[in-house]
Amino acid sequence: MGRCGGCRDLGAHIRWCPEVVGPTAARLGDLADQAEDVADRVGPLWPDTANWLYTFAARARAKAQLAAEQWRAGRTDG
Repeated sequence: MGRCGGCRDLGAHIRWCPEVVGPTAARLGDLADQAEDVADRVGPLWPDTANWLYTFAARARAKAQLAAEQWRAGRTDG
């Protein structure tokens, strides 16, 4: 049973729900979102660091999307 509303029949799944995208993609996707949030907060103070974080977030998100595609392709639901 997942942790989001969609898993509990209380609405939609969160973007990186492990039940929908798989555990690896969920972890990478959450990390990408967190890095982007930090970049938004530090951007005015440290633009170079923010740019690095945005790049990291983009790369992590791309890996998460690939992991989700691979997980879905290998998933068997019976």
